[in-house]
Amino acid sequence: MKIKSSIIFATIYLLCISCKNTNSSGSEDRKDTIKQEIAGGEEKVTEKVSSPKQIKAWNASANSILKFRKEKSSKPYSIIDVGVWEYKFEFLSGMKQPKAIDGNWIDYNQDLTYEYGYYDQIQGRGKYHFDLDSGLMLMVDDDETKPPHEYKLKLVNDMCIFQGESTYGDGGMQAKLEKIPQRPKK
Repeated sequence: MKIKSSIIFATIYLLCISCKNTNSSGSEDRKDTIKQEIAGGEEKVTEKVSSPKQIKAWNASANSILKFRKEKSSKPYSIIDVGVWEYKFEFLSGMKQPKAIDGNWIDYNQDLTYEYGYYDQIQGRGKYHFDLDSGLMLMVDDDETKPPHEYKLKLVNDMCIFQGESTYGDGGMQAKLEKIPQRPKK
């Protein structure tokens, strides 16, 4: 009887310790938090932050997926790569004010690369793949400290809606972009 009690106690103790270790390592691998700032008495979402370890894992996964999708179909679409897309609205747990995103743009190229920036400044580059049938756009920044993004695109004439997929933590993000002939100027 005493041996049975000791075995049960030891089993419960080991289960508690193993559960505690799993939770703490899981929280270190993925720290998705929202930084908030108070500007003029208004609370707004400014940035979604993931741990460097999580971003590295996401980039490795996204690059593999990007390579596979490009091998399957590397066809550019003129609806995407002709002209420049300018951000008009962005929603991530709260609407960003239109003036806060004025001048932000993204320019897709026929070689399945892209550049993005603010007015005349290029702020980054990367690779992308767009599947017209599914509407999925995968974007991997050349800067490995930035997470990849996957969006469902809704295209209507010279307007595009990006709906964030949860694959890389973009669920809940939406943006409206409009096609313009060239990069915006101040």
